[in-house]
Amino acid sequence: MTTVRLVFSNLVGVLIISLALAAIACLFYRRELVRAQVNAFYVWCLPGLRSLAIVLIGLSWAEPTLEYRQQVGEPSQIRFVLDDSQSMAGEKTELDDGNRDTMVQQATRFEKSTRALIGVDGLIARLQDDFAIQVYRGSDLGTGPVFESLPVDPGDSTELSERTWVPEQWEGLSPLGDWLKAVVPDVQRSQIESEARDIIVLLSDGRHVGGQSPLRAVESLQEVKTPLFTIGVGEDQPGDDLAIFSVEAPDQVFRNDTWHGKLVVSDSLPPGTPFIAKLRFEDHTVWEQRVIASQSSQRELQFDVSMNEVFDLATRENSGNVDYSQLPLKLVATLESARPEANLSNNQCPVFVNVVAQKLSVLVIDDHSRWEIRYLKNMFTRDPGWECDVFIANQSMEHSGVELPKTREVLFNYNLVILGDVSLDKLVTIELLPEGFEEWLLDFVEIAGGGVVLIDGGHNMLHSQVAGRQRNLLPVQLVDQRPYAKVDPTLQLTPQGQQIEALQLTGTQGLQELQAWNSLPAVNLVAYTEPLPGSQVLAELRLSPLDAFPLLVSRQFGAGKILYLATDETWKWRYRVADEIHRKLWNQLSRWAMRTSLSVRGEFLSLDTGSASYSTNDEVLVRCQLRTAMQEPATDVTSFAIIYRDGQALERLPLVEDPNLIGQYAASLGPLSEGEYAVKIEAAGFSAEALNLESKFNVVGEGMKELQRITRDSQLLRSMSQATGGEYLPEEEIASLPRLLRPFSSGQVLRTNVPLWQNYTWFSAIIFIVLVEWLLRKRAGLI
Repeated sequence: MTTVRLVFSNLVGVLIISLALAAIACLFYRRELVRAQVNAFYVWCLPGLRSLAIVLIGLSWAEPTLEYRQQVGEPSQIRFVLDDSQSMAGEKTELDDGNRDTMVQQATRFEKSTRALIGVDGLIARLQDDFAIQVYRGSDLGTGPVFESLPVDPGDSTELSERTWVPEQWEGLSPLGDWLKAVVPDVQRSQIESEARDIIVLLSDGRHVGGQSPLRAVESLQEVKTPLFTIGVGEDQPGDDLAIFSVEAPDQVFRNDTWHGKLVVSDSLPPGTPFIAKLRFEDHTVWEQRVIASQSSQRELQFDVSMNEVFDLATRENSGNVDYSQLPLKLVATLESARPEANLSNNQCPVFVNVVAQKLSVLVIDDHSRWEIRYLKNMFTRDPGWECDVFIANQSMEHSGVELPKTREVLFNYNLVILGDVSLDKLVTIELLPEGFEEWLLDFVEIAGGGVVLIDGGHNMLHSQVAGRQRNLLPVQLVDQRPYAKVDPTLQLTPQGQQIEALQLTGTQGLQELQAWNSLPAVNLVAYTEPLPGSQVLAELRLSPLDAFPLLVSRQFGAGKILYLATDETWKWRYRVADEIHRKLWNQLSRWAMRTSLSVRGEFLSLDTGSASYSTNDEVLVRCQLRTAMQEPATDVTSFAIIYRDGQALERLPLVEDPNLIGQYAASLGPLSEGEYAVKIEAAGFSAEALNLESKFNVVGEGMKELQRITRDSQLLRSMSQATGGEYLPEEEIASLPRLLRPFSSGQVLRTNVPLWQNYTWFSAIIFIVLVEWLLRKRAGLI
């Protein structure tokens, strides 16, 4: 294959001067012809020929050259991949040798990578005669190269700027493994089309964040026999810098508690340099500590924050009729130093926490004090997240210390009700419970979304509630009046139970979880029941492969859940492991079955968006409940969630009424990009003032990790290249890359240049134009 190109030197400047001279000559020449009153054809033609001759004479100073390129063999392909993540965008700063307290701004890492490729002495110019070259940005690997050059048709990289390929928006992550994996399909297609080798050159600081492991990704390059050469950009040793690696603290804390946690930081400031660590909420500093630098690669700073103070700051502008069950908050950890640093972007880190303003409440009612109830009482009483009221019917009121709810509203204040082996009818008859309590309990589940847990025992008292609407309280029916006793039955989760996270003992699904349930100590006293239609058996006792009956049964009843346990002997699961299993399981089941309050409540609206923070891959569930002026659930209301990001309205999302939760509406958002979000509600028939509530949350990515360490990871880059038969070069040795790549060249370009500016052809054209002009002037009578 042969190509011919006409090339110039300093074309732009010479062309401008030539055109200017030609224009002046044309203007004066034409004016002379007009005065001579010659034919209009000559008025335009003669100045044009003169101007063309002047332009050609001027272009001879640009050294016009015909370049012939003939390709011999198949050229190998080099794919340059530029890391365009945030760590490559930061300015490289160094201490001024003349003044150690000031910083000198240098080129960014991305600009240094680009500079190595372009220019007369750049890698592209030095390699383009022997290789086909493509340049990609890491984030654009799926959309094509930003520059291409073939040996027979080379692209001009000498006129490019070091900012030519700077992306409009820097990538928050640098998934080096994903980038390399994305190149493999192109390499495979190239290998099918030709026998030439492919080489990948990665210019990066090696700061891998997100995606698959680069060391796993290079295995794909090994399979297609493609060497990877890595160029390490950036400094090996950190400059003067402070960085926050992480903030380790509970993501939930009670309003009246102290929030304990720690900042994990590094400092490479000169020893003895003071700096200040702070936690800020909005414009308020809620914790700070003066620290002395010790050039520690990792150190921990403990903090304690009074959340009551932070909660008051967050709610100071709200009116008095707004209540919070929990409040998601964003605080920012910062490091401050008077000394200049190499990178200020890693001096702060957001941290998110849900402040629980109201404790969860549980009411436990039983006929007598059983071991199961004793252990549950101790568990709830010791847990700071619960308020527990326990009533034992065969004890005196004074001894129990708890007064049972006398009104429907008091009952509705609980999140969860646990009933032991007790007859509610009997308690109503002896006036320990008010008339209608059973109806209230059903409304507590069906309307208010509360949870009820039923723990069966040996007296079958729960099964006495079988009249009328109370029949809905039990999700099972009794098969045998006597409790079923059997030695060593096997406990087993059903397929439905395996899908419920609250029943996971090991935190995993599959064989390990099933084995954990099978190994639990046997429960011997079990009520022999069968599930009613609409109920789900979550766990069962299996006596043989063909003989099993329910142990744990659930049923959705209106807005709430009913959970039935056929035994009161789960306390035996404490054997040799204490609270490890029993407490964990009951905590999980209680939170799964209970009523979950929406986080913020006003007079007409309750609103909730869940967690204080989400990742960019998460979906956010927006829930709200609308109420009438009579405080009854408002149904069949057309409503919308208005989504704001960083203070700007982003989306108007229709809400769908939940068929199981009266007056409650929901919609899903996401995945969302990083930012601070707020949600407000609009509903037909409700004024903006009535619905003046908002719920906030944050969407965060992994971009912060990208800037935690600013030194290049030479070890990772070296391991990646060596695994594929390539080599690693620091940026200081990048000039030796062409020498390392030459052996991979399988093609050659024979280039021949014909300098027209030194050849009679160019001047023959000028003489011919002048001759034609002379003949036309003679014909016009001007000579």
